[in-house]
Amino acid sequence: MRKNRDLSLYPALSNDIHWGVVRARFAFGEEINESKVSNVTILPFDGDRCIIFQVADGSWELPGGTLEPGESYMDGLRREVREELGAELESYRIFGQFRCESNSKTPYRPHIPHPHFDRLVGYGDVRIVGEP
Repeated sequence: MRKNRDLSLYPALSNDIHWGVVRARFAFGEEINESKVSNVTILPFDGDRCIIFQVADGSWELPGGTLEPGESYMDGLRREVREELGAELESYRIFGQFRCESNSKTPYRPHIPHPHFDRLVGYGDVRIVGEP
């Protein structure tokens, strides 16, 4: 299968994204600077099913979130998959990241890199083992 890494083919990813005080730009690639990672997200599969979850306001999300102090991105992803899906992480492959810049004077949380940080995005396999 040929990978097409031309961002212009993906309008939702090829322009700057604004999340409040954060401006982000997506970049394909598996190469990361772990010291800049603040968040991790997974597009999870259990067999041939893609799994998402519904939050209190009724919207749907992919599992993932902000790392805790001292937590590696893989440990954070395992924790988020357990908390949000009731699943165990079996595999994870990064396909890109949002390279972010905050114009806030302070970081979102004290341990998060600031003002530049990365939000990893990947896909992988999970196994549902219980309730979230």
